[in-house]
Amino acid sequence: MLTNKPVRYLLQAINYSVFMALIWYFASAPSIRIIADDEAVITIAFSHAGQLREPCRQLTQEELNELPPNMRKLDDCPRERSPVTIEALLDDEPFYSATLQPTGLFGDGGVNVFHRIKISAGEHLLSLKMNDSVRVDGFNHALERAVKIDPAQILLVGFDSDEGFILSGGREKQAERFNKIPEISVLLIPPEAVRRVAGNGFRAERVRRSGPPG
Repeated sequence: MLTNKPVRYLLQAINYSVFMALIWYFASAPSIRIIADDEAVITIAFSHAGQLREPCRQLTQEELNELPPNMRKLDDCPRERSPVTIEALLDDEPFYSATLQPTGLFGDGGVNVFHRIKISAGEHLLSLKMNDSVRVDGFNHALERAVKIDPAQILLVGFDSDEGFILSGGREKQAERFNKIPEISVLLIPPEAVRRVAGNGFRAERVRRSGPPG
């Protein structure tokens, strides 16, 4: 056991320095490249519950009489939902296709859709199709749109039951957000008010109002 305090403090300083150097190295030195300089990313991510496999049916009076009073309801709606089939194409080439079964013990839960793909940056034609009802032939939700994605940018694909497929990100979306000109309210002060303020001891500057010639 070391009894010389200066030596012990020196060894502790060396240990701390080595430890901090390792932390600094692994925090800054390793270079991790997720995507290349000319690449972009399309991410499909949303949760959705398929439609009911069978439509709700109205019970007859005889069927209602057979049920206990606390279980009587006019409509009988099955719990099992339809699987969700989704297909995504980029420039007419499919890059994602899946049929997701409903979750839950009774098959009445939703599904989570997630897929991520790296693409070359630039202009592309994106096509999205989905079917969420076994009672419908083909796809009952679809979107086809020309998109432009800048390098190192992410185009996120979501879905809303009322609006359908939703795209967020992309160059056009950013331009709409950043180039929007806010409304500016202009307050015109009548000359009488300016003279009144100046008469009360405040400094007033002459305001020149420009407008179309009368």
